[in-house]
Amino acid sequence: MFGLTCPGNSSAGFSIRGEIHTNGYNLGLVKHEYSHFLFDNSMPQEHNPAFFVEGSVEHVTALNDPALYQQRLATARQRPELPYDDLILRNKDFYGPNSEANYAVCGLFMRYLLDRAGPEKFKHYCRAANKQAATSELYGVDFPTLVSGYKTWLSQQ
Repeated sequence: MFGLTCPGNSSAGFSIRGEIHTNGYNLGLVKHEYSHFLFDNSMPQEHNPAFFVEGSVEHVTALNDPALYQQRLATARQRPELPYDDLILRNKDFYGPNSEANYAVCGLFMRYLLDRAGPEKFKHYCRAANKQAATSELYGVDFPTLVSGYKTWLSQQ
């Protein structure tokens, strides 16, 4: 399974049933998987796309590492045209060929959502089965406008 999740990389990990499993000894990976353990135990994940599951962990990781945050910003600014509809509304292709950019962007997108409306609305958004309807309900805009706002926010960081 490790080869399926991180093709070409020398480390990978999972948080499964309260246990953290890693292939490799990368401290950043262990922190990432431990963050999954904490997040998954505090927030139901059945309606969260991979973009949000990984994004929440990446957001926390970058909060505690200013150099990583700057690296993520640089990557995200180079890749503004990711398929956000597929990644968020349809939960498609997160772990595909764009996974490096997806990991960089998802944490920043979570920060944008938190900056825009705070943690309570973010939690409701994570729990929402229909992210498109929840975008209007919780953020007061349609999904394309939310993404456009993120791109503007990104350019100002």
